[in-house]
Amino acid sequence: MKIPGWDKLDDEQKALVRWQYRLCGDFETALWKAITLADEANLKLLSSGFPVEVSAYRKYRERPGYWGASVRLAGGDVEAGY
Repeated sequence: MKIPGWDKLDDEQKALVRWQYRLCGDFETALWKAITLADEANLKLLSSGFPVEVSAYRKYRERPGYWGASVRLAGGDVEAGY
């Protein structure tokens, strides 16, 4: 999948786009599954090894509009679902 604004995204936004658009391999897919199911104590542990992904997930979960802004920056359309 070609993402027009890929170069405009930071590492956290790139991680989210790969996760949300199912562009991850098996390991990264399993990692995102673990991140989304983890409680705060386990998120803290996961952040030791995967700080970018956990920080991205926290922003995705806690900052209203963060995902939409990331999609628009990448050249997508939130309302259209891409």
